[in-house]
Amino acid sequence: GGDLWSTGLQLVKHMCSSTDLYRQLLQGRRVLELGSGTGLVGLALAALFDAAHVVISDTEEHVQGLIGHNVRSNAALMRAPVAARELDWNELDNVDVLLEEFGASGGFDVVLGTDVVYHRSLYRPFINALSRTLHRGGVAIVGVTKSDTDAAFFAMLQERGLSPKRMPDASMAREYRSSGYALFMVTHLHHAPPASSSPP
Repeated sequence: GGDLWSTGLQLVKHMCSSTDLYRQLLQGRRVLELGSGTGLVGLALAALFDAAHVVISDTEEHVQGLIGHNVRSNAALMRAPVAARELDWNELDNVDVLLEEFGASGGFDVVLGTDVVYHRSLYRPFINALSRTLHRGGVAIVGVTKSDTDAAFFAMLQERGLSPKRMPDASMAREYRSSGYALFMVTHLHHAPPASSSPP
């Protein structure tokens, strides 16, 4: 939780280099980051774009510790309002309370998760959390390390009615092209993602 992991940095760099795409995706939207760790991705997003809300979530230990510290320390840099909230994927009883608090009763418009499915035991809990928190017409961005995340994860997404499309290498920072890392846009089936993505 205290480390800056690879696809989190990849997503931040992609947001910085593809501002038009992310401005269209995030302007006025309600955003949730799952498994935030340090809060880097959510804080970078809130500093760069005018989202309606950015909610950074993780287990209680992280929210009360490093995430809370980073949110307070960077408050003056934020363009969008930021909140840190506890969300344990294995205990989703508080999801409805979270959604109601941020006026997202049908789910968040955008959900982010980077370096969060690095073991098979995390696949189903993450997908459960994603399906509970993503609006029917919303978009998720999920960052994976290819050596840690196998085809079973993507099969599970599709079983839950979620469709992953890989974002093209050509749009990534040079060090992430043809690398072991990838970003995926995930939507509910029958809701197409923005044009800058391709099948996995």
